[in-house]
Amino acid sequence: MKKLLWVLSSFGLLCLVGGVAALVFFGIRMLKPEMVDTGLQKEMTVLGVTLGTATEADLVARFGPAQQVKQETLSTVHVYTEQGLMFRVDKKSGKLIWQEINSEAHATARGIRPGSTYDQILNAYGATKYVTMLPTGSRVRYKWGTAFSLEFWLNKAQRVEKIAFYHA
Repeated sequence: MKKLLWVLSSFGLLCLVGGVAALVFFGIRMLKPEMVDTGLQKEMTVLGVTLGTATEADLVARFGPAQQVKQETLSTVHVYTEQGLMFRVDKKSGKLIWQEINSEAHATARGIRPGSTYDQILNAYGATKYVTMLPTGSRVRYKWGTAFSLEFWLNKAQRVEKIAFYHA
């Protein structure tokens, strides 16, 4: 019986050490993708405003006062209708957690903008398993780690209508 307990406790300790080692090794990539992928900052920056680091003051400094500001439970939404942009700032952290492009005047770091085709998205970003069919078209999502996502909302003609970047 003692031998069985020793074996089980040794196995449990081994699993615990292995789990901690895996978390340390893989957790850097999964929990802090912005620290690992230096291209991510460029990818998550629209017109000089970076997702996850920009604040409300940065938005005002870059774009001026928003045409519309909506107070929601967890965030404040800043709508720049003239520029075709929308930003959401987290009330708790004060950081930018959502950016939306609704105008052909603006593009992602890889050149995709409203009006681009599904084939252009695939050429720029590659295939993804996150494609959702909707009554009005489809949504194509790319994820970086557990924290950042980029979504393209396409109409039935498979052209981009809006682009959303967000920090979960």
